[in-house]
Formats: sequence, C-alpha cells, structure tokens
Amino acid sequence: MKKTRREWLNELKPEHAKLAIENTPDDGRLDDVCESLYGSLLAAFRWRYSRQGNEYWADICSQINNGTYYQKEPSFKHFKILIYLFILIAMMGVAYVLGHKQGFDDGEQAIRKSIIWENRWK
Repeated sequence: MKKTRREWLNELKPEHAKLAIENTPDDGRLDDVCESLYGSLLAAFRWRYSRQGNEYWADICSQINNGTYYQKEPSFKHFKILIYLFILIAMMGVAYVLGHKQGFDDGEQAIRKSIIWENRWK
C-alpha cells in the first residue's frame, strides 16, 4: 500500500511519530510516497544527526522489520492476582488449622478472627 511518508510516520507509536516527523527535514520529504513504514523511516532523515542517535532509530526499524514493534510489554497483572489468591488461600488454610487447634467447631470462626486481627494493624 502506498502512502505519504507523513502518513506512514504517523502510524508509529505517538512518541516516536512526533520525533520522526520533527527530525525529517522540511524539504518535501514528508509528502513523498512510500510503500512501507520501514522504508519510510529508513529514508526520512539521517539518524546519526538526530538527538536520539543512530542506535535509537535502528532499534525501532529492526522492531518494525521483524514484526515486534507493536507488541505490548508483558503485563504481570494476572500473575499478581494469582499470587494474591495463593496468599489468601494459604491464610485461610492456616486460619482453619488454628481454628481446630483452638477448639472452634469449624475454621470459619478462626478465619473471621484472623481477618479482624489483621485489620487492627491497618
């Protein structure tokens, strides 16, 4: 698909698009028609003369070329939830065992007691 260099560069992540467009000389290059984002960024400006440097733009181009540029960073949200659930289950097990040692009929009273005790310190 053919687009202008500006259209291609605007498909970059916002922080990269802004820098790439700012670094591109105002000599009509942004209006040139290109066939890919990769090619557009390669020929937009001389990377080594930009504030970000050659390695910065080479890394972005490499990510675009190998298809990893738009991948999101791994989220540990689900992992954290699993850890919290594990801790909660472990606490309930401990409270249940303590409840039996203290002579409660079931672990529910011990759980209530441990939750009340834990909340005292908040």
